[in-house]
Amino acid sequence: MFTIRLRTTIVYVLIFSVAISAVYLVFAAGESNEYKEESDGISLPVLMYHSICSSSGKEGKFIVSETGLEQDLKYISENGYTTVSASQIIDFVYNGTPLPEKPILLTFDDGYYNNYCYAFPLLKKYNAKAVISIIGKYTDIYSETVEENPLYSHITWDEAREMCESGLVEIENHSYNSHTTDKGRNGTKKKKGESEAAYAEYISSDIGKLQEEIYANLGYKPQLFAYPFGSVSEASYDILKQIGFKMTLSCEEKVNYLKIGDTDGIYMLGRYLRTNKRSAERILKNIK
Repeated sequence: MFTIRLRTTIVYVLIFSVAISAVYLVFAAGESNEYKEESDGISLPVLMYHSICSSSGKEGKFIVSETGLEQDLKYISENGYTTVSASQIIDFVYNGTPLPEKPILLTFDDGYYNNYCYAFPLLKKYNAKAVISIIGKYTDIYSETVEENPLYSHITWDEAREMCESGLVEIENHSYNSHTTDKGRNGTKKKKGESEAAYAEYISSDIGKLQEEIYANLGYKPQLFAYPFGSVSEASYDILKQIGFKMTLSCEEKVNYLKIGDTDGIYMLGRYLRTNKRSAERILKNIK
């Protein structure tokens, strides 16, 4: 009889121990998952646009229609995303200033006039923020000619100023005159055999020129640089930091994770190209 009771007691003890262990494992797993979410940082998708056209019949790989852009902005608004500026991202990483839930960054490369005449009214309609990275030489040219053709013109300094003053658009640096491959160089990429000193002098001069022009016309120096064509040389990293850039944009398609204090983490941010065949909805659903 005593043996039976002893065995029963042992069984109860074992069952209780297993139960306690299971509870501990569940709790520990919960703690681990919570920590993992925090340690992974805040997810930041970045969309990359170029030219905007008036009708779908003119769309192409780098040209999205006005209607297509509006559908994107509507989807973003209705699905809990909040557009943020480059300054907000930098402020979060450097100072811990909170970001809204589900932040998203909209970027427009090259600074086409159609960004002003087609995209800007839609940004105002949906209260959406965006970065427009301009090619300085073309902004200078079209500021002098004041030729406003949505097919090929670029924004003027007056138009850039108007968009900045709205609080919705940040004008950033896409090089002064390096958005080209006809000078033996692919964008701002280092040439084969080029010395470190010669390379540093070239991009500091070109990119620095646009920094000064933006300061003279808009009153601030950009902290974001978008690589022309996404062509990157590691030799550019320290040079861009010395110029004053705290954030750079690549053309690699990847999800970004922002962490307070991880200042290196906002260099070479990945972006998803918005083409005429791939909407913001499709992109965002596929990267969740």
